[in-house]
Amino acid sequence: MGIVQLIFPAKNINPLYGYRSNLSMKNIENWNFAQKYSRKIMFYFGVIFLLIALSGLLFEINYIFASIISLGCMTTFCFLTFVF
Repeated sequence: MGIVQLIFPAKNINPLYGYRSNLSMKNIENWNFAQKYSRKIMFYFGVIFLLIALSGLLFEINYIFASIISLGCMTTFCFLTFVF
């Protein structure tokens, strides 16, 4: 999703495409900031999850262990999103 937002960014406030929240849809300055920030974060997290998925293909990992790693990463990334 991050790569799609990098290639085709949402330019105008709309209810269908882009990062939408009450604050981001209040005015165009908030909208533009939210779009830039969210596409950067989505791209970085997408790359990290892709690397995790590829490492699971390269190394034979127990499914339970892989699930624990994935849940831990998702929890950490969600926390970091709210902190930054």
